[in-house]
Amino acid sequence: MERQIRRQARPGERLKLLSVRLFLVVLAITIGPGVGTAPASVEAAGPAIGDTTIFASAPAPGHLFGVAVDENRIYVSTSAGDFFADPANGGHLNSAGERVFAYDEEGNLVGTTSIATMPNSNMGLFGLALDGMPAAGW
Repeated sequence: MERQIRRQARPGERLKLLSVRLFLVVLAITIGPGVGTAPASVEAAGPAIGDTTIFASAPAPGHLFGVAVDENRIYVSTSAGDFFADPANGGHLNSAGERVFAYDEEGNLVGTTSIATMPNSNMGLFGLALDGMPAAGW
């Protein structure tokens, strides 16, 4: 018959064991994320995060809103109408219609499509989507 001998830990031993375990957990949390990471190079290969450049200029009516990117074209819609338009307080209503501009990869304007709006419209084109069909002529 086997006998199990149980020994009660003394108060000092329990505290020591607990502190060793706590130390190992803190050590793993502190050093763990750094294991296996590669240091960043001193020189960046491209522009830094946050750097901006001008891709293209847009003709009237301006106020570009929606963007859709195809294989070799960038389409941008306008939204000249102001949803919260209140002409008495400087708001803008649009009767001139909206536009969709097509740009090539270098930012050159290669096409424009006009889309009529209702007179004194307070809404414009709030987005673009591509349907997967190749663009005709652009």
